[in-house]
Amino acid sequence: MESAVNSTPIVFRNTTFDVVDRSAQPWLRLPHIEGALGHTSTGKGLYNIYKAHADEFTDSMTAVIKLPTARGEQDVRIFSPRGCYALGMFARTKVAKDFRVWVLDVLEGKAAVPTPPLSDKSNR
Repeated sequence: MESAVNSTPIVFRNTTFDVVDRSAQPWLRLPHIEGALGHTSTGKGLYNIYKAHADEFTDSMTAVIKLPTARGEQDVRIFSPRGCYALGMFARTKVAKDFRVWVLDVLEGKAAVPTPPLSDKSNR
């Protein structure tokens, strides 16, 4: 599955996300989601929540891919809009509800909507 970091960031409150374009869907990095949801223990808080509910996340909701970071290329866990929404459901922070609304209104709105196939009326 192809992945590329999109050059156009998106913002939730004070968190700027570097969007990972994956199959025409915006995926977000775990550390950015963690900050947006108000977790202070970077790298552990939201990851522990994810691990506790990992059986509820499918491959279409999360993946680990190599991405450029401040410390060079590293494995980074990313989440699709659906995965971001699930993290927002499991998080019990003051901004979790607003984050879920933002995911539905903004993040899902950035996903490419598949074009329905043209019907071939001549085969009827």
